[in-house]
Amino acid sequence: MTQNNKTNTREEFITRSGLLKERGWTDSLIKKFLSTPDKTEPNPRYKNAGAPMKLYQIKRVETIESSGEFQKEYDKCQTRKQSACRAVTTKKTSLLRQAENIQFDMPIIEKSKLIELAVDDYNARADVRGLERGDFNEKWASPDDDPGFICRLCVNYLRHRACPYDLELDNVKNKVGVREAYRIIKQKALQAIAQKYAWLEEETENQLSKIKRGF
Repeated sequence: MTQNNKTNTREEFITRSGLLKERGWTDSLIKKFLSTPDKTEPNPRYKNAGAPMKLYQIKRVETIESSGEFQKEYDKCQTRKQSACRAVTTKKTSLLRQAENIQFDMPIIEKSKLIELAVDDYNARADVRGLERGDFNEKWASPDDDPGFICRLCVNYLRHRACPYDLELDNVKNKVGVREAYRIIKQKALQAIAQKYAWLEEETENQLSKIKRGF
């Protein structure tokens, strides 16, 4: 019986998170209409630290929500939300269109020369990683290494060193829709490599399939 009373008491209140997620309130609405909570309790997720959980009586919340003043402010907030969503959608659409319009013109490098360049570049970056980590035991690459590994080095070399791939990534950095734009730009670069280098087609397809799987 005592447990039921405790449960019923809890159901008479709603948390700040509940107001935001379940009833559509905003921080500004809470600040204006519910500046003081009806009670506080220790946060069950952080019992030994953190601010106490603020609780608001549902009857009080419903009374406020039925007032004309609240409805007026609530409608204003919804209008601002919708405008913000439209702005975000517009920015994202524009960025993805920008990414779709990118074209990479890959240079044609003779196979043995490309392998040499890719291996040298990999080893140079291995030296840098060693300096950063204080560990100089990282294995260097060799043109005689596994063909699949060498193809991966070549594709990565062409992507990062032989075309403005990294520059295009920088151009979309920190913008709305950046993750989708990154995927599109990488796809564009890999497709351009496959068009010029038939012997790298298997590796480009492998990397493209990873993009589709979300890697």
